[in-house]
Amino acid sequence: MGFLYDYFYNNLIFYNSFIFLSCAFIINKLQKKLKYNLFNSCLIAFITIIYYYTITFVILLVLKYIPFDLNRYLNIIINSLILNTFFILIMYLIKLKKH
Repeated sequence: MGFLYDYFYNNLIFYNSFIFLSCAFIINKLQKKLKYNLFNSCLIAFITIIYYYTITFVILLVLKYIPFDLNRYLNIIINSLILNTFFILIMYLIKLKKH
């Protein structure tokens, strides 16, 4: 599905594959260095989300797919951070309850 999106929407074949693999690499390295707890889980998510949206925004700006709009960029990041923080909290509490 990502291949079709890359090809038809923004004509950047394998773009999302590269970005997600690099995010997975960052997550893997951070998880090896940080102890598992709620704060570190949120920190890893924040770093990964900011990395993902920054790389995406820069690439789309360089290729002139979108005009530069700092407000849109910050709005997307803030909304994503808020939603993912709630998701991480719920998943962390479910995992704690199972143990």
